[in-house]
Amino acid sequence: MAGVSQREVRKAADRRQKRVLEEQRARIKLVSKILQKPDQLRTKDDLTVLAACVDTVQELQKRKQKTEARKRKLEEVIDEPEELRRKINLLAAAIQDAQYPVIYSGAGISTAASIPDYRGPNGVWTLLQSGRDVSTADLSEAEPTLTHMCITQLYKEKLVCIYCSPNREYIRLFDVTERTSLHRHNTGRKCHKCGSELRDTIVHFGEKGILEQPLNWKAAAEAAKKADVIICLGSSLKVLKKYACLWCMSRVPHKRPKLYIVNLQWTPKDDVATLKIHAKCDDVMQLLLEELHLDIPHYDRSKDPIFSLTTQLRPGEEDSHSRKLLSKDRPGGVGSAISGEQPVSIFSNGINADKAVSLSSSGGALKGLTYILKKLEKLQKKIKLLTIFCTRKYSIYNAIFMSFVYLYCIFGLLEEFSKPPLVNRDFSNDWLLF
Repeated sequence: MAGVSQREVRKAADRRQKRVLEEQRARIKLVSKILQKPDQLRTKDDLTVLAACVDTVQELQKRKQKTEARKRKLEEVIDEPEELRRKINLLAAAIQDAQYPVIYSGAGISTAASIPDYRGPNGVWTLLQSGRDVSTADLSEAEPTLTHMCITQLYKEKLVCIYCSPNREYIRLFDVTERTSLHRHNTGRKCHKCGSELRDTIVHFGEKGILEQPLNWKAAAEAAKKADVIICLGSSLKVLKKYACLWCMSRVPHKRPKLYIVNLQWTPKDDVATLKIHAKCDDVMQLLLEELHLDIPHYDRSKDPIFSLTTQLRPGEEDSHSRKLLSKDRPGGVGSAISGEQPVSIFSNGINADKAVSLSSSGGALKGLTYILKKLEKLQKKIKLLTIFCTRKYSIYNAIFMSFVYLYCIFGLLEEFSKPPLVNRDFSNDWLLF
């Protein structure tokens, strides 16, 4: 139209679009209200509206079906005792006949230790989506469940392979995910060897199947490639399903590993599973070990290898977390906690101690002397490199630079002589000098 600006045309089009959307929302609301009525209570006007809005009726019915299907997937189903026993027999036979069975475990194997899962009725994500508060459990007081101990026994008997850990990992006595979140895996600490950032070893909720770090997917894929039986315990598989390498999807279907799933709820792999067991993990594993004629080991907290495998925090890292540390003694028992915050003596010869060490023997004095000599050797290499750099690039300032170097060495020796004798020296912080 002549005399009408483009801006007015756009505004008119926006108004028309808004009216269409408002009419559509009003129509959906009206049809939804009618569909909620029982058939015998619908009036002629209601039937006329439904006949005139066939597309809206079909769309609302599809939405209802999707909602009901989603609710059914969240429901927990439990097999009858006889059916459960039959399935356990099949699972036991599969493990005995397998050449390389592998276990994938999820949060569901820890619910018996009062640690919530993610998508169960009382799971973390379920509660958050419904606006309810998440109960906070003291993870430092949790102990391995019966399922954990059964998996340990199966591993000792070489009946299963538990899929792999990263090439270089640091086991801690506290929760390392305090500062990590979606797409943020750095924990704020650094590797003691290479100095690179340490990352957690979990897939956070919402992350896709393209994640390669921090998990060691390459080694896990190698284990999956060898597997002829995969057992999934207590996992919704909504994250693991995205990693095709874990399921050998490159093979034709009949050559893929047989899949056995133990979970109370629906999983996206149910349709391709050889067997789906609807039961709690502890119940299944107890019956499984009975069928395999294996004893379930008793958990002894004082002998837990995590306390010997853990990597202690270095000086300066004590404030990198605020979580409670695991205790080697039972919760409430008498004894001191195994502290990851103890100062660690780091010597140049590779000696690591749980706390500061006083060297009081001739062997200790020799170690201390070796320590100083190696530190001086490292300093000498640095001085040599800097000297070459200054000679080539800034020869005018070479004399001034070397003067500062000599002064630094003299002050270093004076400081060394001012310290206590080597045999009584505490070397807990000396490594920070250079």
